[in-house]
Amino acid sequence: MSSTADVAIKAAGGASVRNYLKTLTLAHDTLGAATEIVVKDGAAVIWRGKLQTAAVDSSQAASLEFDPPLKGTANTALNVALLTSTTGGVFVNATGFTGS
Repeated sequence: MSSTADVAIKAAGGASVRNYLKTLTLAHDTLGAATEIVVKDGAAVIWRGKLQTAAVDSSQAASLEFDPPLKGTANTALNVALLTSTTGGVFVNATGFTGS
């Protein structure tokens, strides 16, 4: 991703089903400008991190563990987005689970 558009990492699970985010792994190409990446519960930001311009390949990727997991609202997607559009790609992997 390289824009401010939301990218779903887990679709809404249905009535009374919540998404939980346990880990997030971030890597990126050389970026045209430093930016921030956010995790959203629908449209609400629930986590924010800074990305610098120097490339971070998969062998150096930042792996974040949320303990306790980030808890989404029932029947709401978990999304990621950049706060400013930039050149270069940002790559996100996420793990988690669903529950009530």
